[in-house]
Amino acid sequence: MDPCDKRRELLHGKNTNLESSANFQNANRVVRKQMTEATEKWIIEQCIIIQKEMIAGDR
Repeated sequence: MDPCDKRRELLHGKNTNLESSANFQNANRVVRKQMTEATEKWIIEQCIIIQKEMIAGDR
């Protein structure tokens, strides 16, 4: 199951008891971490593309 889907599923029951709340928090933490990593990867890829274009433009 996709972490985002798992988080969505747990969201509906997060206020029912302490265990559900903890499960939602853990799933939310995983999703946020993956989103941060994906964003950093995307930024690095964009920087590489820009650097290649700048080098190609200098010739």
